[in-house]
Amino acid sequence: MKKLIFILIAVFVSSVSFAQKSQVVSAWNYLNNGELDKAKTAINTATNDETTKIMAKTWFYRGNIYMAIYSDTSRKKDFNDLNEAYNSYKKVKELDAKGEFTIEMMNPWLELAYYTFNEAVIPYNARDYQKAFDNFNRVSEIYGIVNSIYKQNIIDTSASFYAANAAVKLGKYQEAKDIYEALIYKHFQDPEIYSNLADISLGAKDTSGAIAQLDKGIAIFPKDQNLRIKQLNLYLFSHRFNEVIDKLKAAIEKEPTRGDLYQALGSAYENTSDSANARKAYEKAIALNPNDFVANYSLGALIYNRAVEKIKAMNDLPASDQKGYEKLKADGDDLLQRSLPYLEKARSINGKDLETLNALKELYARLNMMDKLNEVKKAIEALGTESVH
Repeated sequence: MKKLIFILIAVFVSSVSFAQKSQVVSAWNYLNNGELDKAKTAINTATNDETTKIMAKTWFYRGNIYMAIYSDTSRKKDFNDLNEAYNSYKKVKELDAKGEFTIEMMNPWLELAYYTFNEAVIPYNARDYQKAFDNFNRVSEIYGIVNSIYKQNIIDTSASFYAANAAVKLGKYQEAKDIYEALIYKHFQDPEIYSNLADISLGAKDTSGAIAQLDKGIAIFPKDQNLRIKQLNLYLFSHRFNEVIDKLKAAIEKEPTRGDLYQALGSAYENTSDSANARKAYEKAIALNPNDFVANYSLGALIYNRAVEKIKAMNDLPASDQKGYEKLKADGDDLLQRSLPYLEKARSINGKDLETLNALKELYARLNMMDKLNEVKKAIEALGTESVH
């Protein structure tokens, strides 16, 4: 009797095992027939059974089923389906000790990497940088698996590049730096790498390191305007004005029609108290771009400040020096008149710039232009009213 019971139990267990294995076969058949929902139900039943959940085949089929569901054009794409495919294929790798599915798995891995990259681009463009970072990193991980198993040398530099960019946005500076440096080592170059490496250095309060990164970037991308502007701003911030002047001159030799370069050169000269060359640079900037607000305001302010110096010197003279007084007054009035058209032009370009309006208020008062003085006062008051509302 005991023997009979044992046989019956063995038969029962065998029948259950067969039933679960048949779910795996059914899932595969459903997949081949395009019955994806039935395939999903059958395979998930198999992956929850003690007998079939340890079979590499079960997870291989499951990965293919979820990949088919994700790829089905009649359905809305759901990242969760792609994620289930990814988890399933990783399970195959874990369970397939004999390498039964090694050859068959290569294309699914590559397809998974392709779709995962697309799923990273969407959140990146939507500024969901954490999700983008995770997915771009997954792409790199998948290619790492492919390279390891199939002795390939696939380097998805785009995935790494955007993963690093997302890391910068998330404040993961060391991770971003490591990825960028690996990309440079692999001869992948993009101006944004050096711009972001500079920002990372600035975040660590390493201004010299930031400038060094920008210098490297400009050496590779000499025409990249964003790198050059950031570099010049850092030189100005560091009060390295003579170096700025040299670099701007070199840039102007290559692009002599760039008014913004002359405008920056004027600012650099002004910071070294070289008013004569500052004036020439601003005049050239305006000749190339008459509507350059900064150049017009800067030149007007430069000439105005020289007028103020003359007026101050005039007021410091002793009363007995009438001739010297009249000479300084004439020079000061002439400079005030010369500054006027530039400041008025700056106002015509940007009528709400408070510094320009205040400069014109003082100028009109000194020149006794009362109608214009009253008008500009009203404009200043109106701006104050706008800020209240």
